[in-house]
Amino acid sequence: MWNDFLHSFVPSSSAWHGRVRALQLCAPILEEISKRSQLPLVPVPTWILPASVGWEFVEQNQLKWAIDTDVDDEIIRREFLRQPLPEPVRAELRTFLQNRLPGLLLVDAVFKGEDMGITPYPHLFPRKYVVDPNSSLVERLRVLEQSIKELMSMVFFAESKMCFAGILLPLEDWMVSISVAEVNTQRRGSFYYPDMTAVVWSGEGADARGLLVPGWWEPRHPHFPTPVAFTPGGVIGPGPAHLLALETKMGSERMLLIPRHLAKTHGTMNLTTVSEEHEVPTNGVSFRSTTDLVAGESSPLSDLTAELIETLTAEMQIPLGLQMLVQPDMATGKSCVALLAVRPHTPPSLRRPIQRPITGLFETVLEGCPSRGQGAAFARYILIMEKPLQEEDLPGLLHTLRSLEGMGESALILSHNPLEAGFWDLVMQSRAVVAVCAPNGADRVLREGLLHFRCDCAEVRMDHLRQHFMPLSVADGLPWYVVPKPLRMTVENGIGAAWL
Repeated sequence: MWNDFLHSFVPSSSAWHGRVRALQLCAPILEEISKRSQLPLVPVPTWILPASVGWEFVEQNQLKWAIDTDVDDEIIRREFLRQPLPEPVRAELRTFLQNRLPGLLLVDAVFKGEDMGITPYPHLFPRKYVVDPNSSLVERLRVLEQSIKELMSMVFFAESKMCFAGILLPLEDWMVSISVAEVNTQRRGSFYYPDMTAVVWSGEGADARGLLVPGWWEPRHPHFPTPVAFTPGGVIGPGPAHLLALETKMGSERMLLIPRHLAKTHGTMNLTTVSEEHEVPTNGVSFRSTTDLVAGESSPLSDLTAELIETLTAEMQIPLGLQMLVQPDMATGKSCVALLAVRPHTPPSLRRPIQRPITGLFETVLEGCPSRGQGAAFARYILIMEKPLQEEDLPGLLHTLRSLEGMGESALILSHNPLEAGFWDLVMQSRAVVAVCAPNGADRVLREGLLHFRCDCAEVRMDHLRQHFMPLSVADGLPWYVVPKPLRMTVENGIGAAWL
């Protein structure tokens, strides 16, 4: 099963990279784990369109002007959508669609820099949910082809090009591969959704952490519910009362937040995050459908995530991130775990301090600052608070921090003024915040893994920062910025430093 789930639309599997290569390398290990797993572990059949096809498409349709011109993003998108993919590729896509029943496809961009631990900003290439329509083959091909070309066009959007230039990525590595995953999620009423999605990240040593929500995993969605945080191998606690579901009506798709009790009317009673009103016996067995997957001291799902992240990280010798869907098997109806992605991951924090590189190819942002905490942290998202935070801004900020944590990203908060008690408590609770620079807080409890630079932001060399970061438009409306490569921070013996 695990030896035949990755396929190529063209004969160039040697060009696979990033999370696709990681899945390919992990396949033999996953095969062994699946044989002994109490909870069935299955692969998601995935088809790859290599980056070479993207460059061929650009060359064939004379679209090189998109590389180094300042044309509006919408014009680039429109021109890419207007041109056809190379005919051999269209023939492969046509054959692929002929050999499958209409249903849901997940179309993703796969970035070559993932092999080196470098990722583009997460919002640059959003996943596309494509409902392969139950209509003519011509229409099915058009829908899939347009989704693929739209992701290719995003390579040349203004923000993407600034990101690639910021990480000094060679032009030949800009183009993304496209993965098309056949997720066997059954239609439920007018919706598609898995029972649950779990993500797990490995860290330094045994610092694996997990998050879980019912429904789809879309952290940037404005109504993304608060995930359940858990330690792989440990207890999974109460889950949110709502889930994100993909609604399909009249040829269009949109992600909606629906209550879990409504989901029961779509033929499923196994929305399996535990809620407070259900008592779970200590042996982990529940009378409520498949709640026993997550409940109790010995949760099959939690145990499986622990074995996966520990085994794969030990084998690959790099930190990894996993994304898994829990849903009924289409043939048997029994719950299974579908492993959707394995990708290299940069831990947001380390327990030990780190030294600056000796090459001198860095710019100091902060040095010799009185600090608290111990270790190191990496952040690509920066919030600069020049004015005190207003109480009405707190809910929006909470959503942004939840989004960052859900994407596996981390943040530094810079404040010119002392942090209010409510703001400080929010920082303490959010695992997305790995460091804070504020002139107060010396008397407050510090969360493990959080660095605190005790100074006014006037001491930060903002001119160095401003040369690299880009403004970020987020729902909370606060002054967020993003940098191409992580800002590195370290604290040792009460003294802190940060550099780019």
